[in-house]
Amino acid sequence: MTKRTYIKIGVVAVLILGFAGLAAFQFRGGSEYSSNIADVKRDFNRDKGKVRLVVLLSPT
Repeated sequence: MTKRTYIKIGVVAVLILGFAGLAAFQFRGGSEYSSNIADVKRDFNRDKGKVRLVVLLSPT
């Protein structure tokens, strides 16, 4: 492999580890997520002025 390939692999690895660390820091000690849409809406509206991300996951 070339030096450029090793650099690309290193950058991807650092990004993955960074996001994993951020997620662990961000979600540590929080309450469980609710599947009730009214709770999600209330929490979403409460955090006005903050960066918000809604992720919808489907098992299929």
